[in-house]
Amino acid sequence: MEAEHRTGKRVTVTLNARHTPHRYKIKELLDSGIIGDIHSVDFHWYLDTVHGADYFRRWHRHKGTSGGLLVHKATHHFDLVNWWLSSDPSEVMAMGSRQFYAPHRQPAHGKRCKECSVATTCEFYIDVTQGDLNTLYTQHEQYDGYFRDQCVFSDDTDIQDTMSVLVRYENRVQLNYSLIAAAPFEGWKVAFNGSLGRLEAFEPECVIVNENTLTLSDRQSSRVHLDWEQMYTVSDCDGLNARDKEIQSYIIRHYPLFGGVRTHTVPASHEQHGGADHLMRDILFSGTDKEGMATGSRAGAMACLIGIAANVSMIENRSINIEKLLQYSGEM
Repeated sequence: MEAEHRTGKRVTVTLNARHTPHRYKIKELLDSGIIGDIHSVDFHWYLDTVHGADYFRRWHRHKGTSGGLLVHKATHHFDLVNWWLSSDPSEVMAMGSRQFYAPHRQPAHGKRCKECSVATTCEFYIDVTQGDLNTLYTQHEQYDGYFRDQCVFSDDTDIQDTMSVLVRYENRVQLNYSLIAAAPFEGWKVAFNGSLGRLEAFEPECVIVNENTLTLSDRQSSRVHLDWEQMYTVSDCDGLNARDKEIQSYIIRHYPLFGGVRTHTVPASHEQHGGADHLMRDILFSGTDKEGMATGSRAGAMACLIGIAANVSMIENRSINIEKLLQYSGEM
Protein backbone atom coordinates (compact mmCIF):
# COMPACT_ATOMS: atom_id res chain seq x y z
CA MET A 1 0.00 0.00 0.00
CA GLU A 2 2.89 2.34 0.77
CA ALA A 3 4.48 1.49 -2.61
CA GLU A 4 1.20 2.27 -4.39
CA HIS A 5 0.91 5.60 -2.61
CA ARG A 6 4.52 6.49 -3.42
CA THR A 7 4.51 5.46 -7.09
CA GLY A 8 0.90 5.91 -8.19
CA LYS A 9 0.93 2.33 -9.52
CA ARG A 10 -1.60 -0.37 -8.66
CA VAL A 11 -1.15 -3.85 -7.18
CA THR A 12 -3.47 -6.71 -8.10
CA VAL A 13 -3.67 -9.44 -5.45
CA THR A 14 -4.64 -12.86 -6.82
CA LEU A 15 -6.68 -14.38 -3.99
CA ASN A 16 -7.87 -17.49 -5.80
CA ALA A 17 -10.35 -18.68 -3.14
CA ARG A 18 -12.93 -16.12 -4.28
CA HIS A 19 -12.99 -17.25 -7.87
CA THR A 20 -15.22 -20.35 -7.78
CA PRO A 21 -18.91 -20.57 -8.72
CA HIS A 22 -19.80 -22.10 -5.34
CA ARG A 23 -18.25 -19.33 -3.28
CA TYR A 24 -19.54 -16.63 -5.58
CA LYS A 25 -23.08 -18.03 -5.16
CA ILE A 26 -22.70 -17.66 -1.39
CA LYS A 27 -21.74 -14.01 -1.91
CA GLU A 28 -24.69 -13.49 -4.25
CA LEU A 29 -27.18 -14.96 -1.76
CA LEU A 30 -25.83 -12.93 1.15
CA ASP A 31 -25.93 -9.72 -0.89
CA SER A 32 -29.55 -10.46 -1.83
CA GLY A 33 -30.48 -10.08 1.85
CA ILE A 34 -32.14 -13.47 2.28
CA ILE A 35 -30.89 -13.79 5.87
CA GLY A 36 -31.24 -10.08 6.64
CA ASP A 37 -28.56 -8.37 8.69
CA ILE A 38 -25.69 -10.80 9.30
CA HIS A 39 -24.86 -11.22 12.99
CA SER A 40 -22.24 -13.97 13.10
CA VAL A 41 -20.23 -16.42 11.01
CA ASP A 42 -19.00 -19.90 11.96
CA PHE A 43 -16.18 -21.03 9.67
CA HIS A 44 -14.20 -24.25 10.11
CA TRP A 45 -11.36 -25.45 7.88
CA TYR A 46 -9.81 -28.93 8.00
CA LEU A 47 -6.48 -30.16 6.58
CA ASP A 48 -5.78 -33.89 6.47
CA THR A 49 -2.66 -35.83 7.46
CA VAL A 50 -1.28 -35.59 3.91
CA HIS A 51 -1.70 -31.90 3.13
CA GLY A 52 -1.59 -30.62 6.71
CA ALA A 53 1.49 -32.63 7.60
CA ASP A 54 3.47 -31.27 4.68
CA TYR A 55 3.49 -27.79 6.19
CA PHE A 56 5.36 -29.21 9.19
CA ARG A 57 8.22 -30.71 7.16
CA ARG A 58 8.95 -27.66 4.99
CA TRP A 59 9.90 -24.00 5.48
CA HIS A 60 6.31 -23.27 6.54
CA ARG A 61 7.02 -24.73 10.00
CA HIS A 62 8.88 -21.57 11.04
CA LYS A 63 6.84 -18.42 11.62
CA GLY A 64 9.84 -16.35 10.64
CA THR A 65 9.50 -17.56 7.04
CA SER A 66 5.78 -18.36 6.72
CA GLY A 67 3.87 -16.46 9.40
CA GLY A 68 2.30 -19.76 10.43
CA LEU A 69 -0.82 -21.40 9.03
CA LEU A 70 -2.97 -18.42 10.01
CA VAL A 71 -1.00 -16.30 7.52
CA HIS A 72 0.19 -18.47 4.64
CA LYS A 73 -2.91 -20.71 4.56
CA ALA A 74 -5.78 -18.94 6.30
CA THR A 75 -5.22 -15.64 4.45
CA HIS A 76 -7.36 -17.17 1.68
CA HIS A 77 -10.08 -18.07 4.18
CA PHE A 78 -10.10 -14.68 5.88
CA ASP A 79 -10.33 -12.94 2.52
CA LEU A 80 -13.43 -15.00 1.73
CA VAL A 81 -15.13 -13.78 4.90
CA ASN A 82 -14.04 -10.17 4.32
CA TRP A 83 -15.48 -10.41 0.80
CA TRP A 84 -18.66 -12.23 1.79
CA LEU A 85 -19.36 -9.63 4.49
CA SER A 86 -18.23 -6.60 2.44
CA SER A 87 -16.50 -5.35 5.57
CA ASP A 88 -13.03 -4.97 7.06
CA PRO A 89 -11.94 -6.70 10.28
CA SER A 90 -11.40 -4.43 13.27
CA GLU A 91 -10.44 -6.62 16.26
CA VAL A 92 -8.91 -10.09 16.62
CA MET A 93 -8.40 -12.56 19.47
CA ALA A 94 -6.85 -16.02 19.06
CA MET A 95 -5.65 -19.20 20.71
CA GLY A 96 -3.34 -21.80 19.18
CA SER A 97 -1.23 -24.80 20.09
CA ARG A 98 0.82 -27.60 18.56
CA GLN A 99 -0.99 -30.69 19.75
CA PHE A 100 -0.60 -33.27 16.98
CA TYR A 101 2.74 -32.56 15.27
CA ALA A 102 4.49 -32.33 18.65
CA PRO A 103 7.85 -33.88 19.64
CA HIS A 104 6.44 -36.02 22.45
CA ARG A 105 4.28 -37.94 19.98
CA GLN A 106 7.39 -39.40 18.32
CA PRO A 107 10.12 -39.12 20.98
CA ALA A 108 12.79 -41.03 19.02
CA HIS A 109 12.45 -38.92 15.87
CA GLY A 110 15.43 -37.71 13.89
CA LYS A 111 15.92 -34.38 12.15
CA ARG A 112 14.83 -35.76 8.77
CA CYS A 113 13.22 -38.90 7.37
CA LYS A 114 16.27 -39.86 5.33
CA GLU A 115 18.33 -40.33 8.51
CA CYS A 116 15.66 -41.33 11.07
CA SER A 117 15.86 -44.48 13.19
CA VAL A 118 12.06 -44.82 13.41
CA ALA A 119 11.40 -44.19 9.72
CA THR A 120 10.03 -47.71 9.08
CA THR A 121 7.30 -47.32 11.71
CA CYS A 122 6.44 -43.63 11.27
CA GLU A 123 3.10 -42.77 9.60
CA PHE A 124 4.72 -39.62 8.18
CA TYR A 125 7.86 -41.06 6.59
CA ILE A 126 8.57 -39.58 3.17
CA ASP A 127 11.17 -40.93 0.73
CA VAL A 128 12.96 -38.04 -0.97
CA THR A 129 15.38 -40.24 -2.88
CA GLN A 130 12.80 -41.11 -5.53
CA GLY A 131 10.93 -39.29 -8.29
CA ASP A 132 10.27 -35.57 -8.36
CA LEU A 133 11.30 -35.00 -4.76
CA ASN A 134 14.75 -36.35 -5.59
CA THR A 135 15.04 -34.36 -8.82
CA LEU A 136 13.77 -31.07 -7.40
CA TYR A 137 15.17 -31.16 -3.87
CA THR A 138 17.50 -33.93 -2.75
CA GLN A 139 19.94 -33.54 -5.64
CA HIS A 140 20.35 -29.85 -4.75
CA GLU A 141 20.70 -30.01 -0.95
CA GLN A 142 24.43 -29.34 -1.27
CA TYR A 143 23.68 -25.93 -2.81
CA ASP A 144 20.77 -24.58 -0.78
CA GLY A 145 20.85 -26.61 2.44
CA TYR A 146 17.11 -27.21 2.15
CA PHE A 147 15.89 -30.62 3.33
CA ARG A 148 12.46 -31.52 1.97
CA ASP A 149 11.94 -34.38 4.46
CA GLN A 150 12.37 -32.60 7.78
CA CYS A 151 10.57 -34.34 10.64
CA VAL A 152 6.99 -33.21 11.26
CA PHE A 153 7.66 -33.72 15.00
CA SER A 154 10.76 -31.50 15.10
CA ASP A 155 11.63 -29.68 18.30
CA ASP A 156 12.37 -26.40 16.51
CA THR A 157 8.95 -26.06 14.84
CA ASP A 158 7.17 -22.95 16.14
CA ILE A 159 3.84 -22.94 14.28
CA GLN A 160 0.54 -24.30 15.60
CA ASP A 161 -1.62 -27.12 14.24
CA THR A 162 -4.79 -26.29 16.23
CA MET A 163 -6.10 -22.71 16.06
CA SER A 164 -9.19 -20.74 17.03
CA VAL A 165 -9.73 -17.11 16.01
CA LEU A 166 -12.44 -14.63 16.99
CA VAL A 167 -12.82 -11.57 14.74
CA ARG A 168 -15.06 -8.53 15.12
CA TYR A 169 -15.81 -6.63 11.90
CA GLU A 170 -16.44 -2.95 11.37
CA ASN A 171 -20.10 -3.78 10.69
CA ARG A 172 -20.12 -5.59 14.08
CA VAL A 173 -20.41 -9.11 12.63
CA GLN A 174 -18.55 -11.69 14.73
CA LEU A 175 -16.51 -14.46 13.09
CA ASN A 176 -15.66 -17.73 14.85
CA TYR A 177 -12.92 -19.42 12.81
CA SER A 178 -10.99 -22.64 13.41
CA LEU A 179 -8.21 -24.41 11.54
CA ILE A 180 -7.20 -28.02 12.22
CA ALA A 181 -4.11 -29.40 10.45
CA ALA A 182 -4.50 -33.10 11.32
CA ALA A 183 -8.01 -34.19 10.34
CA PRO A 184 -9.15 -37.46 8.67
CA PHE A 185 -10.50 -35.41 5.76
CA GLU A 186 -10.07 -32.07 4.04
CA GLY A 187 -12.50 -29.25 3.34
CA TRP A 188 -14.56 -26.59 5.05
CA LYS A 189 -17.93 -25.59 6.49
CA VAL A 190 -19.41 -22.14 6.91
CA ALA A 191 -22.64 -20.83 8.42
CA PHE A 192 -24.00 -17.27 8.47
CA ASN A 193 -26.56 -16.33 11.13
CA GLY A 194 -28.74 -13.31 10.46
CA SER A 195 -31.88 -11.44 11.47
CA LEU A 196 -33.98 -13.36 8.92
CA GLY A 197 -32.37 -16.80 9.06
CA ARG A 198 -29.24 -18.86 8.44
CA LEU A 199 -27.18 -19.79 5.36
CA GLU A 200 -24.98 -22.92 5.40
CA ALA A 201 -22.39 -24.12 2.89
CA PHE A 202 -20.08 -27.12 2.88
CA GLU A 203 -17.22 -28.02 0.57
CA PRO A 204 -15.47 -31.37 1.06
CA GLU A 205 -12.15 -31.35 -0.80
CA CYS A 206 -11.09 -34.95 -0.19
CA VAL A 207 -11.18 -37.86 2.23
CA ILE A 208 -8.84 -40.80 2.82
CA VAL A 209 -11.20 -43.61 1.92
CA ASN A 210 -9.30 -46.73 3.00
CA GLU A 211 -9.11 -47.63 6.68
CA ASN A 212 -5.81 -47.92 8.56
CA THR A 213 -3.70 -46.24 5.87
CA LEU A 214 -0.64 -45.96 8.07
CA THR A 215 1.86 -44.94 5.39
CA LEU A 216 1.94 -41.52 3.79
CA SER A 217 2.15 -42.91 0.26
CA ASP A 218 -0.97 -45.04 0.81
CA ARG A 219 -2.88 -42.06 2.17
CA GLN A 220 -1.88 -39.99 -0.83
CA SER A 221 -3.20 -42.62 -3.27
CA SER A 222 -6.35 -43.14 -1.18
CA ARG A 223 -7.51 -39.50 -1.19
CA VAL A 224 -10.80 -39.07 -3.10
CA HIS A 225 -13.10 -36.09 -3.65
CA LEU A 226 -16.12 -37.35 -1.69
CA ASP A 227 -18.74 -35.96 0.66
CA TRP A 228 -17.28 -37.23 3.93
CA GLU A 229 -20.47 -36.44 5.84
CA GLN A 230 -22.38 -38.96 3.70
CA MET A 231 -19.96 -41.90 4.00
CA TYR A 232 -21.62 -44.77 5.88
CA THR A 233 -19.46 -47.87 5.51
CA VAL A 234 -16.06 -48.80 4.16
CA SER A 235 -17.73 -50.57 1.22
CA ASP A 236 -19.36 -47.28 0.18
CA CYS A 237 -15.97 -45.79 -0.62
CA ASP A 238 -13.65 -48.74 -1.04
CA GLY A 239 -10.73 -48.46 -3.43
CA LEU A 240 -11.08 -47.18 -6.97
CA ASN A 241 -14.89 -47.59 -6.91
CA ALA A 242 -14.99 -44.48 -4.73
CA ARG A 243 -13.94 -42.34 -7.67
CA ASP A 244 -17.24 -43.17 -9.37
CA LYS A 245 -18.96 -41.32 -6.52
CA GLU A 246 -16.97 -38.09 -6.60
CA ILE A 247 -18.96 -34.96 -5.86
CA GLN A 248 -20.77 -33.44 -8.83
CA SER A 249 -22.46 -30.52 -7.08
CA TYR A 250 -22.59 -28.53 -3.85
CA ILE A 251 -25.71 -27.59 -1.91
CA ILE A 252 -26.15 -24.28 -0.10
CA ARG A 253 -28.93 -24.41 2.49
CA HIS A 254 -31.04 -21.45 3.53
CA TYR A 255 -33.03 -21.73 6.76
CA PRO A 256 -35.59 -18.90 7.11
CA LEU A 257 -35.80 -17.75 10.73
CA PHE A 258 -39.33 -18.98 11.40
CA GLY A 259 -39.18 -22.36 9.70
CA GLY A 260 -38.52 -24.32 6.54
CA VAL A 261 -35.44 -24.89 4.41
CA ARG A 262 -34.52 -23.93 0.85
CA THR A 263 -31.60 -25.26 -1.15
CA HIS A 264 -29.41 -23.90 -3.94
CA THR A 265 -27.31 -26.31 -6.02
CA VAL A 266 -24.02 -25.31 -7.64
CA PRO A 267 -22.10 -27.66 -10.00
CA ALA A 268 -18.74 -28.79 -8.66
CA SER A 269 -15.59 -28.21 -10.68
CA HIS A 270 -12.63 -30.58 -10.45
CA GLU A 271 -10.31 -28.10 -12.12
CA GLN A 272 -7.39 -26.59 -10.22
CA HIS A 273 -8.60 -24.67 -7.14
CA GLY A 274 -12.23 -25.52 -7.89
CA GLY A 275 -12.20 -23.87 -11.30
CA ALA A 276 -10.82 -20.62 -9.91
CA ASP A 277 -7.49 -20.46 -11.70
CA HIS A 278 -8.63 -19.75 -15.25
CA LEU A 279 -11.08 -17.09 -14.04
CA MET A 280 -8.34 -15.45 -12.02
CA ARG A 281 -5.96 -15.51 -14.99
CA ASP A 282 -8.60 -13.85 -17.16
CA ILE A 283 -8.90 -11.03 -14.64
CA LEU A 284 -5.15 -10.66 -14.24
CA PHE A 285 -4.07 -10.83 -17.88
CA SER A 286 -7.17 -10.04 -19.97
CA GLY A 287 -8.90 -7.48 -17.80
CA THR A 288 -12.09 -9.57 -17.81
CA ASP A 289 -13.88 -9.06 -14.48
CA LYS A 290 -17.62 -9.36 -15.05
CA GLU A 291 -18.34 -10.19 -11.40
CA GLY A 292 -16.15 -7.52 -9.81
CA MET A 293 -13.87 -9.99 -8.03
CA ALA A 294 -10.50 -8.35 -8.76
CA THR A 295 -8.67 -7.50 -5.55
CA GLY A 296 -6.12 -4.88 -4.64
CA SER A 297 -3.59 -4.09 -1.95
CA ARG A 298 -6.06 -3.27 0.81
CA ALA A 299 -7.97 -6.53 0.38
CA GLY A 300 -4.69 -8.42 0.46
CA ALA A 301 -3.53 -6.53 3.53
CA MET A 302 -6.77 -7.10 5.42
CA ALA A 303 -6.68 -10.85 4.71
CA CYS A 304 -3.07 -11.11 5.94
CA LEU A 305 -3.59 -8.84 8.93
CA ILE A 306 -6.15 -11.11 10.57
CA GLY A 307 -3.55 -13.88 10.73
CA ILE A 308 -0.84 -11.45 11.82
CA ALA A 309 -3.10 -10.06 14.54
CA ALA A 310 -3.97 -13.61 15.63
CA ASN A 311 -0.26 -14.41 16.02
CA VAL A 312 0.24 -11.32 18.17
CA SER A 313 -2.87 -12.14 20.21
CA MET A 314 -1.56 -15.64 20.98
CA ILE A 315 1.73 -14.19 22.23
CA GLU A 316 0.31 -11.28 24.22
CA ASN A 317 -2.96 -12.91 25.33
CA ARG A 318 -5.13 -9.93 24.38
CA SER A 319 -7.30 -8.60 21.59
CA ILE A 320 -5.48 -6.83 18.75
CA ASN A 321 -6.73 -3.77 16.86
CA ILE A 322 -6.27 -4.21 13.10
CA GLU A 323 -5.98 -0.52 12.25
CA LYS A 324 -3.03 -0.14 14.62
CA LEU A 325 -1.19 -2.86 12.71
CA LEU A 326 -1.85 -1.16 9.40
CA GLN A 327 1.05 1.27 9.04
CA TYR A 328 -0.49 3.06 6.10
CA SER A 329 -4.25 3.67 6.17
CA GLY A 330 -4.62 6.62 3.80
CA GLU A 331 -7.13 6.91 1.00
CA MET A 332 -6.36 4.75 -2.03
